[in-house]
Amino acid sequence: MSATNIRSAGAVVLRLDAAGGLEVLLVGGTPHEPDHWSFPKGHLELGEGWEAAALREVREETGLIVELLALVGENAYPVIVNGQEHPKTVRLFMAHAVDGDISDRDAERLDVAWLPLDDAAQRLKYEADRAILRETEHQFSHTPLYQDLIADGP
Repeated sequence: MSATNIRSAGAVVLRLDAAGGLEVLLVGGTPHEPDHWSFPKGHLELGEGWEAAALREVREETGLIVELLALVGENAYPVIVNGQEHPKTVRLFMAHAVDGDISDRDAERLDVAWLPLDDAAQRLKYEADRAILRETEHQFSHTPLYQDLIADGP
C-alpha cells in the first residue's frame, strides 16, 4: 500500500517598501519551533485546488487577501505522520496583497514580518525556500507586468 501524498500550498507575497525596495512577507515561529520562519502555507482541504488553498492559507496565517501571479516553485520531501513516512509536495505562488491587515490573522504562527529579500533569505529555515525566493526575485525582475502590479500596491 502506497503512502498518501500530503499536499500544501502557499505564497511568496511581495511588496515595495517606501524607497522602492522589494520586500517579502514571512511567517515566523510555532509553539514547537519558535525560530522557524517560512512562507505562509498549509494543507489542501478535501476537494480544494492548489490556488484556492494558497489564497486561504495566506489569509489565515497573515490576515492578507492576495492575488496570485505565478507558480514559482514546488518542494517535495518526506514527512513522518503517525510513525509512517509520507511524501509531501508544497507549491508556492508569487503573490501581492490586495486587501487585509496583518493584525487580522489566526494564532497559528507567532509572528508575521515584511523583510528585505536578503534579510528574508537569512531567516528562512530551509535552502529549498531560499531557492524559491531567488526564483521569485528572478521572475519579478524579468516580468514588467509583475513589477507594475506590485508597484500599484493594494
